Amino acid sequence: MNQNKQPMIDRDTLLFCIAIATYIFGHFYASLLVIYFAFAKLAVFYIVIVEASAYFIHKERTKESILWATFLLFQGILLGFDRSFEFEKLAFLHATVIYYTLCRFQRLSLPNTSETILLDFFQGWIIQPFSHIFARMIHVIKYILTHIRSKQIKTILFSIIILIPLVLFALGQLSAIDQNFSTLTNSLFRFIFHELISMNFYRIIWSIPVGAYLFGLISSCILSEKPFISYDGCREFFLKKKVIPLISIRITTVVLLALYLAFFIFQLSDLPTVLAAPTAQSSCEYAVRGFWNFFRIMGLNIVLILALNFLIRKEDTNSTKIDTYILLFTTICFNLLACLKLGLYFFTYGYTERRVIALWLLVAIFISLILMIIRMHKNFNLIQFITATFVTSYILFLYILPLFYPTSLM
Repeated sequence: MNQNKQPMIDRDTLLFCIAIATYIFGHFYASLLVIYFAFAKLAVFYIVIVEASAYFIHKERTKESILWATFLLFQGILLGFDRSFEFEKLAFLHATVIYYTLCRFQRLSLPNTSETILLDFFQGWIIQPFSHIFARMIHVIKYILTHIRSKQIKTILFSIIILIPLVLFALGQLSAIDQNFSTLTNSLFRFIFHELISMNFYRIIWSIPVGAYLFGLISSCILSEKPFISYDGCREFFLKKKVIPLISIRITTVVLLALYLAFFIFQLSDLPTVLAAPTAQSSCEYAVRGFWNFFRIMGLNIVLILALNFLIRKEDTNSTKIDTYILLFTTICFNLLACLKLGLYFFTYGYTERRVIALWLLVAIFISLILMIIRMHKNFNLIQFITATFVTSYILFLYILPLFYPTSLM
């Protein structure tokens, strides 16, 4: 925000308007109005809330926030065309809401998506909303009490607050005395509150935490001047933790490399038999056996790569390139073996949602590994490119592919 500019409206009024908007948004989210491209409508509504809030406090729109807003709207629209991968799409959609909000209010630890992306997302997902989870209720009450200046209105509100519990108590006691009076009051209550109890009551109950969560996220972005967990603090933490000697990681790398080589020899010896005359049973056994273990091994290698870059003693950091190359190359080999297994499974049994998700992850990880190798020779924002890789491949495999092969994904 430009520090020289004052907000167009005072902050209390802005937060009160956001509170009302999140009440309405929560009601729509919890109601049946969300069918028929509902998430597209909700995405538009949420983008309007965030954009208006950021505009009134002079937050400049960044290119990255525009991209995430477009991606959010794109997901909402495409959800109306295809219902496959519903859980995964909804999870990603909600994650996009959080990250878009952080980008629009410029609340990332660094100016752009960077190595702190997981930290930023954790702050937007957990810390910021839940640290302000009751802020909406408190702010609305304080705002009303502050801005109601008429003594008559205050007297009326105060009288209503006192009247309601007393009347309810009196009705309960009188109904217990007279059966006919009890029947009359019960009929009256059913007539007045039937619609509320039967449908709207549950919507209201569900809409309250949804709206409170979003208000907590938005209001924390407006009120907080600094991130709850700073990049400088994390950087200082990792600098203090750079205590692992290079020889420890190198010994681990050499031992793992020997194991990997032995494993690759066994895998390649089985490969001609499987490819020569692939039957449904042989393809299935080859594909299923240890497929998800490849992801764990790739995860282990990536952890070691991170350790080489963040936990090695400062004086040893110039000697880590060879170890990094070895780990990246073996990880690519494991990725290709997993792709081969999955390809045989596709060829034999066709597409399923779970297999498409596995393919998306393998393709995204493979491209990310290539980007890591390129990054060792050329300076660029690696995390931005990896994020773009996962998002683009996600759209391709979970949104575009089902439009062309809808029946095979059932």
